Amino acid sequence: MQDAKAADHNDDKGHLAHQRAILEEAEVVCSTCAGADHPVLQGKDFGCVLIDEAGQTTELAVLVPLMKMRKDGVATLVGDHRQLPPTISNVEVDVEGLGTSLFERLSSHGVEPFMLDIQYRIPALNFLLARTDFV
Repeated sequence: MQDAKAADHNDDKGHLAHQRAILEEAEVVCSTCAGADHPVLQGKDFGCVLIDEAGQTTELAVLVPLMKMRKDGVATLVGDHRQLPPTISNVEVDVEGLGTSLFERLSSHGVEPFMLDIQYRIPALNFLLARTDFV
């Protein structure tokens, strides 16, 4: 039984090393906010962090990818702070203000959002991305 566990552990380490090698060659890495803390990204930092649907993400969740940003990096929050708020299942958390998005909080403190006049959609690209295997 221990031999099987050791073999699985070695396979996992090999797979992780393979994934890291792929990431070293990547120009762009995409993940969810929580996924930014995946072991394959351990030790990686980025010059640019883009948070999509930032109006629907809590401040705490946004901190995960922001911690991967270099000190001289750039963060971009994309979304609409006046649309859907973050989904919070615990009323106490929401009452304490932890259900607020960073996007909304920045806007309420005078950071002026840049609003688009036209919203562009790329259905063909979305379809292709949905059918592509990602690491």
